[in-house]
Amino acid sequence: MAPRTRGVAKLDYGRFLLWLRNHGRLTPCANPADRVQPEMVKGFVQSELARGLRFSTMSTVLFNLLVMFESFDPQRDWGWLRVLRARIKRRASRERRTKPHIVPAQDVRDLAVELMGDACDPQRHYVVDHDRYLDGILIALLIALHPRIKNFAALELDRHLVRGPDQWQFHLPGEVTKNGQPDNGLLPASFTPWVDAYVELVRAPFLSQHRGNTLTTRFWIGLDGRPLSGHLIRERIKRRTRQAFGFSICPHTFRRIAATTFILERPEYALHAPALLGHRSENTVQRHYFSAQRQLAIETYHELRRLRRTGQSPACQRGTLIERRIRALSLCAPPVKAW
Repeated sequence: MAPRTRGVAKLDYGRFLLWLRNHGRLTPCANPADRVQPEMVKGFVQSELARGLRFSTMSTVLFNLLVMFESFDPQRDWGWLRVLRARIKRRASRERRTKPHIVPAQDVRDLAVELMGDACDPQRHYVVDHDRYLDGILIALLIALHPRIKNFAALELDRHLVRGPDQWQFHLPGEVTKNGQPDNGLLPASFTPWVDAYVELVRAPFLSQHRGNTLTTRFWIGLDGRPLSGHLIRERIKRRTRQAFGFSICPHTFRRIAATTFILERPEYALHAPALLGHRSENTVQRHYFSAQRQLAIETYHELRRLRRTGQSPACQRGTLIERRIRALSLCAPPVKAW
């Protein structure tokens, strides 16, 4: 089990212990495996579901609890817990899924550039609105690199982000990534002056405002001079995207946006989308990230109907928008099973 997964399992087990304590059923001196009784776990599940926890989340919590309980006593029969988890998982499969809002990656990039541009004094080339500039550079690097929020918040200057001769270089070692593979790349050259301005005109003044943090290597520094947590970064990005688009976009959705935009704009390279996100299987991108496939099909259908109504030829000439849409649909469609 990966270290991150072990950490999540510990948190879920802590949630279970907290429920036991709040209900007067926690016995500190007892063997950990002896605390686990079917009626206790069922009471915990019912309580969490009553508080609004989704069945899909509860299924994951039970999986993590099962891992923890089996580590306490591998010889004990935990079949009843597997049955309970399977029942919750079946309910989760019928649960209505919330789909994230997907916008073109160019729109997100334009928002970032607009925020940074508005935060600068055009006459003196000086940052006058540090808060606005910080949000702009957060969005710019997130849509350019689209890492997971935990890795994004933990970026360090001159370790994960290094200034090259013309471009900023990005490197995450395998021990900190989810799949254990290193993630390397280059930021677009057009972003170089924006990142330079953040490091010199925003980050450095922020650090000097908080005594004791002047030598920190964390790349993202808040207005109070302290490193930004993943939660604060998430809230800042959600607030700015809500103001710009009318709905908030979570940082993880930037990965969906990157994969969707890549497939739509370069459908002939759709099979390379997993490499864009650091996935080993194309099924992950198809199942979780290409959220706009149905909408793309609807738009393509209506576009073909419009062409026919106006007497235009619907023939798909290479390079046109309609041809790219059809190629994206055909390349990303699941294989047809034989009868």
